[in-house]
Amino acid sequence: MGSKDYRNNAWFEFRENAFNKLGHHCNHCSRNSDEVVLQVHHKVYIEGRKPWEYNLSDCEVLCRGCHAREHEQIRPDYDWNLSHSSDLDALTGTCELCGSSLRFEYHLFHNDWSEMLVVGTVCCDYLTGTKEATEHRKYLQALQRYTKKWCLLDNGEYSYQINKRLTFKIKYIKDRGFIVEVLKLGKSVHLGKKTFFSAEEAQVQLFKFIRNKEYKKYFNEED
Repeated sequence: MGSKDYRNNAWFEFRENAFNKLGHHCNHCSRNSDEVVLQVHHKVYIEGRKPWEYNLSDCEVLCRGCHAREHEQIRPDYDWNLSHSSDLDALTGTCELCGSSLRFEYHLFHNDWSEMLVVGTVCCDYLTGTKEATEHRKYLQALQRYTKKWCLLDNGEYSYQINKRLTFKIKYIKDRGFIVEVLKLGKSVHLGKKTFFSAEEAQVQLFKFIRNKEYKKYFNEED
């Protein structure tokens, strides 16, 4: 079967019929056409036969990644390791395994493969055999929700109100940098010694402290 055969109208009609009869989802990983790029895979090949001259029983629907694996043209599908991740802020990336659009990219490496692989959350968990990407994505989403709760005051300080009694502030001290101040019922009860290069850095450092409610044992607070 030549590449021209796959640009023939007869093939386009056969492929559409295969999707309608066999389903709009990958037969191996069960993802649907909204998540991945689907392709029709021939389970057997007969010399001289055109790709649309097969019975549907000789075919199956696969996503791009699973299809490539069937033809042994794909990288290893296990024992990958996460190198780093990035947030694109929009669905501008593409998973190199399944073809789906990405906002969160995960860069993987494999000891038996020379190239890095950029994938999405689900494929990262699948290739690494962990939930690392899922947990990381949850963390980033929680961090984004948290940072949006900080208010920029008219005096340039940032304020985060825990409850009616306790408030965290980030203020800039000349020649020092940004520091954290804690107020209880409007009165300062703690002025941090650690300095930060930016308000954003201070917010990230406080995230776990606030999210896990560690402040309770330090400031005798109850929700």
